[in-house]
Amino acid sequence: MPIASYHDLTRTRFDWPGEIPFPVWISRQPVGGDQPKCMIFRQVPADLHEQRAEDVKRVLDDKAARLQRYHSAGTPTVLLLDVDDVVLSNRDVVADAFARAAARWEQRHVVHEVYVVDSGRRPVWVYPLKLGARLYPDLPEFREFFSEQFHINYE
Repeated sequence: MPIASYHDLTRTRFDWPGEIPFPVWISRQPVGGDQPKCMIFRQVPADLHEQRAEDVKRVLDDKAARLQRYHSAGTPTVLLLDVDDVVLSNRDVVADAFARAAARWEQRHVVHEVYVVDSGRRPVWVYPLKLGARLYPDLPEFREFFSEQFHINYE
């Protein structure tokens, strides 16, 4: 692999299908010392928002199918979407992906409540995305949960 000039982003692409689900880019940089250093990174896909919405839709469909028997038995159902991607995501990004996915979610009546759990925070923060028939973004509780958790943890 060639050594790039200082601050040049010349890089080499590596693909490991089945092991890493995205391309990995490595750039050798002459940064200090005698040995070049490697910068390892991935590029954000151009269709990241669509991929995220499709991922959320797939999870919603899968979990609704699993929860169907409880719903049929009259048991309230709750779905937690765990998110810990602090690099490319946050609560609002996931909530927007949920809104796009929920617009096409045929089994939404099966799940009574949906929450996003931000497990990248300590302590973990929770935000509602679906309460009964109401869905994000028409859910003022989303911002209310943020405000309450902020006050509890930082004041």
